[in-house]
Amino acid sequence: MALRQPSLLSLAEEQPLVSGCDLQRAAAQAVGRVVLPPREVRQQISPHAVLHRRCRRSVALKSRWSTYPRLRPHESVDYILHVILTKRILHAICISVHRGAGGKSAMSAKTFIAAFAIIVAINAPQGAVAGPSGHGATIKYQTYGSINEVVFRVAEEKFCAKYDLKCEGVLIPSGPMGIQALMGDSIQIAFVAADAQIRAIANGASVKMISGFIDRVPYYVVVRSDLSRPNKGAGFPSIMKDLKEKKIGVTGRGAGVELTFDLLLRAAGMASSDVTYVAVGGPATAFGSLKSKQIDAAILFQPMPGLCETSGVCETIIDLTRDEGGSSVSALDGASSTVLAKNEFIEKNPDVVKAFVAAFQDSAVWIKDPKNFDELQTIAKKYVKLNVPQADIVLDDGLKEQVGNTDTSIKIDAVRAYIDVLYEHGLINRKLDPKEIIWSGASVR
Repeated sequence: MALRQPSLLSLAEEQPLVSGCDLQRAAAQAVGRVVLPPREVRQQISPHAVLHRRCRRSVALKSRWSTYPRLRPHESVDYILHVILTKRILHAICISVHRGAGGKSAMSAKTFIAAFAIIVAINAPQGAVAGPSGHGATIKYQTYGSINEVVFRVAEEKFCAKYDLKCEGVLIPSGPMGIQALMGDSIQIAFVAADAQIRAIANGASVKMISGFIDRVPYYVVVRSDLSRPNKGAGFPSIMKDLKEKKIGVTGRGAGVELTFDLLLRAAGMASSDVTYVAVGGPATAFGSLKSKQIDAAILFQPMPGLCETSGVCETIIDLTRDEGGSSVSALDGASSTVLAKNEFIEKNPDVVKAFVAAFQDSAVWIKDPKNFDELQTIAKKYVKLNVPQADIVLDDGLKEQVGNTDTSIKIDAVRAYIDVLYEHGLINRKLDPKEIIWSGASVR
């Protein structure tokens, strides 16, 4: 039962004086029993300080306070400690209230309210969820086997239980595949590029962004080190011409990385038909494809740059986290990677969604604290397997990049930019309203 709690300030103003007996009655109701000082303590105090007889008899609350439910202490080892502490507080307050002529002294309502709040707090059930509760639900979320997902992993290990959730990662290394799994209820949470979600909505999928994830477009264009590149020193967009008629690795056909590469091609006066896209999965499998020369280049995320740098197999030529891909790509910063849930799931399980978002936001704050970086590395190593030389260096660099780019808010202008790009490309047949895309409870900017 929810507390129908009036404003504390209004109570203080409306009831300027509260008797010591009212205090004892309120506390007794709060802990579900009459609370008196221990017998040995009562025997040691002076007669005029003994609690007024009316206080001992009365346990019923009057007027507005009767709207409060009975709060019983948690039946645990700490139960006795709670009761003793409650008694000691009441004992000290009642002595001060009744000290004087005939126990008729009064105390201010503000003091009463403060004391009552302390009594309720120390006798509330232990283990109660602070904030939204997931009611013990299990949340399965999409993973890619990449450093980017470390925010989810930290939420799973450190914060989901705080909100009464059990969180489990499911490997699905492609945005479109993640949305398919979401719609088929194989997972409850997906994280994909905004364009994949917007296209899915335009095609009838009922999903919404519930959280932001990364503040920058988190992709890198890497090429094989042995690839001939006449425009190597020309910079962007000229360097894109070296990739004409080449095989470009993407996580999956139609994924966000593919659309982003199309924007890079357009900036160079080229078209998607000038290259051949090959689905290669995440960074680990993409690296294998580069090494075996099945592809010539790839557009992927962390730890792709580190894999290339430490192995010599490939090198990074465009870093989109540093806005090296032109204004058409940088306009997407703030919504490039987002967290999704089905509308049906949101409507049927609003508390669970709120609890997951709260855990996710706590995780984002936690990973940004420098003192947690060593533990963050330990958690990441459990889930990101890098079978390459200097794997620890690759992981360390990737984590620092991810920490710097993490942001759980969603930038509305970036969502609109995605809508415009997709509409101009003919990938959606109408311009969607951001309200169709973003959950009402999401953090936006």
